[in-house]
Amino acid sequence: MGSGQWYAEITEELKQTRLNLSLEVLCPVELGLTLLQRIDKGQPPTSVWALLGGYPFAQAAGMAGKPEQHWMITCVRRRLWPLRRRGAWVQALREYQELDSSLRAFRVAKDLRSFEWTGATALTKRFEVYERTLETLPALVDRQPIPARAGRYYYFDRDERVEVEIPEDVANRSGNSAPHDLTARTTTNGTPLDIPWAELEQTAAWMDRHVANEGERANWHSSVQSTRLLVRDSSGSDFCEDDVLRLNGLLHAVGMVGVGKSTLMKVLAVWAVRRDEPLRITLVVGDVAEQLRTTAELRGFLGDQAVVPVIGSSTREQHVQSLHRRLASQGHPLLAAHHEEEGFGELSTACPLDALRSTDSPVRSVDAPCSRLYPADGQTDDRRRPRPVGCPLWHACPRHGTARDQVGAGVWIATMASLVMSPVPAELSGVRLRQLELACRRSDIIVVDEADRAMMNLDMVFAPTATLVSRGPHSWLDTLHTHNIRELSQEGRLQLSNSNVRNWEVALSVVTSATNLIYSMLIADEQLRDWVGVEYFNSWTLQAKILSELFPEVDEPVPASEDRDGLVSPRSRVETVFDQFRDDPLGDNGPYATAADRLAAATQDLLHTLNPQAATKRLSVVIEELRAIGADTEPGPAADDDPLVRKLEFALLLSALHHRLDRLTYLWPQVEDAMRLDSTDNELVRRPPMDYMPLVPESPMGNVLGFQYVVEEQDASGAGVSGTLRFFRCTGVGRELLFSLPTMTVDIDTGRGGTHVLMLSGTSWAGTSTRAHVVIPVGAVLQPSIEAEKRLRDTEFTARFLYNDDGEPISLSGQSRKARPSALRTLVDKLGKPGLNGISPLREEILKVKDPLRHRALILVGNYEDAQAAADQLNAMPEWHGHVRALVADNADLTDAVTGVADDPGRAGVVRRGEVGLFARDAMAQVLVAPMLAIERGHNILKENSDQAALGVALLLTRPHPVPTDVGLSVLAVNDWESRFTRGLWQPDGDGPASLTELVAAQDSLDAAAQEFRTLARSRWGRLLTRRYAYSSLSPEEMRSFAWDQLVVLWQVIGRLVRGGVAARVVFVDAQFARMLAAAQAPKAQRSTTRIDHVRTSLLYGIQEALRPYFVPRPDDEVIPAADARLAELLYEPVYRALGAMLDQMRRIDLDSADHDGKG
Repeated sequence: MGSGQWYAEITEELKQTRLNLSLEVLCPVELGLTLLQRIDKGQPPTSVWALLGGYPFAQAAGMAGKPEQHWMITCVRRRLWPLRRRGAWVQALREYQELDSSLRAFRVAKDLRSFEWTGATALTKRFEVYERTLETLPALVDRQPIPARAGRYYYFDRDERVEVEIPEDVANRSGNSAPHDLTARTTTNGTPLDIPWAELEQTAAWMDRHVANEGERANWHSSVQSTRLLVRDSSGSDFCEDDVLRLNGLLHAVGMVGVGKSTLMKVLAVWAVRRDEPLRITLVVGDVAEQLRTTAELRGFLGDQAVVPVIGSSTREQHVQSLHRRLASQGHPLLAAHHEEEGFGELSTACPLDALRSTDSPVRSVDAPCSRLYPADGQTDDRRRPRPVGCPLWHACPRHGTARDQVGAGVWIATMASLVMSPVPAELSGVRLRQLELACRRSDIIVVDEADRAMMNLDMVFAPTATLVSRGPHSWLDTLHTHNIRELSQEGRLQLSNSNVRNWEVALSVVTSATNLIYSMLIADEQLRDWVGVEYFNSWTLQAKILSELFPEVDEPVPASEDRDGLVSPRSRVETVFDQFRDDPLGDNGPYATAADRLAAATQDLLHTLNPQAATKRLSVVIEELRAIGADTEPGPAADDDPLVRKLEFALLLSALHHRLDRLTYLWPQVEDAMRLDSTDNELVRRPPMDYMPLVPESPMGNVLGFQYVVEEQDASGAGVSGTLRFFRCTGVGRELLFSLPTMTVDIDTGRGGTHVLMLSGTSWAGTSTRAHVVIPVGAVLQPSIEAEKRLRDTEFTARFLYNDDGEPISLSGQSRKARPSALRTLVDKLGKPGLNGISPLREEILKVKDPLRHRALILVGNYEDAQAAADQLNAMPEWHGHVRALVADNADLTDAVTGVADDPGRAGVVRRGEVGLFARDAMAQVLVAPMLAIERGHNILKENSDQAALGVALLLTRPHPVPTDVGLSVLAVNDWESRFTRGLWQPDGDGPASLTELVAAQDSLDAAAQEFRTLARSRWGRLLTRRYAYSSLSPEEMRSFAWDQLVVLWQVIGRLVRGGVAARVVFVDAQFARMLAAAQAPKAQRSTTRIDHVRTSLLYGIQEALRPYFVPRPDDEVIPAADARLAELLYEPVYRALGAMLDQMRRIDLDSADHDGKG
């Protein structure tokens, strides 16, 4: 992270004068205006904020076409990013205008429409600083740790003060480890890197010869040799075979699912380390389980010191537990037998200082005092702690062994989360730094596997969401409240003797009460729902609406703090009261001797009253007081039917809810142990580190924090309308961080180049998908051999609809929560039991797979709960008893997962997600039941001693439909719009601008362009939040994007069946895949002329239509670029062929039925 003290020299010069000057105002504003003067001095001074937000407005306007201009913007943005919002920058300009005019270097017009250089002569050092700042990046923040000397120290474990005495001999062991050299350039230093494919084949052959253990994979060479490399030709419209993989910055490479992209990644890592001039390479994989597997696999070739995993410390205990569970599921139930597993060395939570404490319990991992030891020295006021020092044993501590090994290792294995969230130990860097920036500084190559998944994950890192309450018992708040009651009751409420637990309990009680009251209002009051808004709301937006109703004569929604005469406006006086109240809505730190005290008292009243009518009357008095403050008069009599009372009541309750939610988040780690909470369950605490704010563009609609209430179906009783309450924060466009990795650490001033980034995926080119499509042009394609391509074309899709005893088609998709379990039971019953021919439909489908070694079925359902229920039911049938396994999450706390066989003979065995690759080694296992999204990518289930898929047939019992109320879908969609729009790749569906360049050209300033962009983004964000996310209700453009989204999920799932270039058989069982045809084929079908399916009734037809323009274009289609058509052919031809053959057969059945009706 860059230091904020870039104007320290000016501070020293100011100290030598008697001037009274705020450099915190002067220097940032003048630096911004200096930048704007170099870009275009004709711009209004308000345009600076447009240069600080991360969007290329200046480039789009043709003002920053030179590399040095773009570099200046980068250098200034890294320092002035806190002023990237227009309000913050305009406020800084206003404060700058108030400074002594003789000291200001710029004269800013009162109306903020122009500025000019004044030629000020005071503090001349600042101009040298400004010039240097325009050309250099900010220095990293110093964090050089000081090791503890002998003496008494204290730290905090589970929020309890713990003292430890460090003896002289321990203190003297303080050593030094080799640090990361942050100034050195990498071997390539960003210059293009050509990788001959023949060298990769030679490396793979070497790996085959050096397999460490018998039975391990030994087909590296055949896999690489059978993979063909295609690169974009000079015209950019086609892809042709080549024998050199060229890395030059960011390379987006795609390959058909199952082609061996992960194999290439690992071979590339071995090649990089074994070169005569070794390269450092970072591999970014999907999860910690894959991270540990890849580490162990590559260490078998390169040695332990050459390969290290990068694993964060905050969730290390959860990873340890998951590893124990995975080992137990492999038949090692005794924990004592797990110590030989290499992964525990990477996940060590041991603390040597525990030996100096008089305690039986080790320090919790997140509380380890590695750099947080405080000298005791009689200090008892914990609120004024002395400067902490570091543990003298850090450089020998087992928990930091991997971090020390990372310095010299040639291969780093990471997840995107571990890179983004994990800090680099200050003991090895001396500065504040995140692992992602370290990887970009020190790696010649970064390989991102499953790039589309990494992109989506990054988007959600910068826009975390949580479902607070929804119908059913599994929402975040209901689960937490139930857990809280259970823990308190089991311990006789002894935990409440801890002040933090007591405060936690109080906060949770307020959150629960406020949520219930808010729900009661939203359920019963349609007018209130309309006023709150269906897009999103928070205490700021609601209070702004109330202010607008209190003072309708004020046009501006957020007026300046003073009116033209310099007097505080009526609205501003009330706004000040609201601001004070919002910071302390329950009056914890009052009284304030203002109306904020009455608002806090009213909030308390609303939360606890048993007489809501009386509370409403008391609240109406508060409203009159607010009106009186604005009018500077005495309060008038309260109105009995003031509609504003209801609105203010809702706003007050929401403020209390928001404040106490923040308090829960703050207290969570402090009560985690006492209340046995899981830190990974705290969805509200997921915030991206501030280190990335200078690097990531803020959300296109502005940073948004708020709640959303999504109305669900009306209760059967007709009593009201329930819904889902969500909480979310949007702070940036995470995918842009991925795209900027090659340039993140480039430093033109020092000559340091960037890293090469290779993005790999089978579905990161996905047409108009708003979730998976990566907008970076594809530069390379990995294709299977010609023989494998031919086998893949034999992939077969078929529909096999099942019917209940009444002859009605069975479907899971679209069923209510109450009806879904019954529908699932009926569907599994019909699928697994023998039919009239004595053979079950499931057995028939398995036997249709030609290869007997692949006679295994994958049954796909919607979630883990359905998977377990379906597996248990199937396992209870005589034919399938003992042959069924259910996929469970890695962190599932199940005794069934100890051996894979359930204690209850009637229940199915289980396989943990991280070990699903072992399914095929179970000789008894024939059927795996899994949630679709849990197995869609990254998990290869292969035949023993083969690289071919062990699964032969997949049966889809449900459609891959996302949760319609998920705010994350809107986040991904608006970020997709941003990434396309700013690059000129957007296809507008109306009369608006098609690109950022077009938008900027239509405005007279960067300020106006940035505001128009924000307005356009907010409009799109609003539409995304308010759309009805049901397939048949989407617009044609949205339907096409939806079809692409679901195609990606389906093709990734099918990828588990085509590994090694073999054909797959896919059976669509859910009747909703083609409901018209399912109804027409029903035993008791009601003959109708409207039974033929089409794009709007069937997702399968929708997917075919989304692909068709790339394969069989029509004259009225939008023109498809030749390169895109070629990519569609290379990536999706097998699915298009199989889908077309199936739908053609379905059409013939439809037409035959229609002809039969006509003759009848």
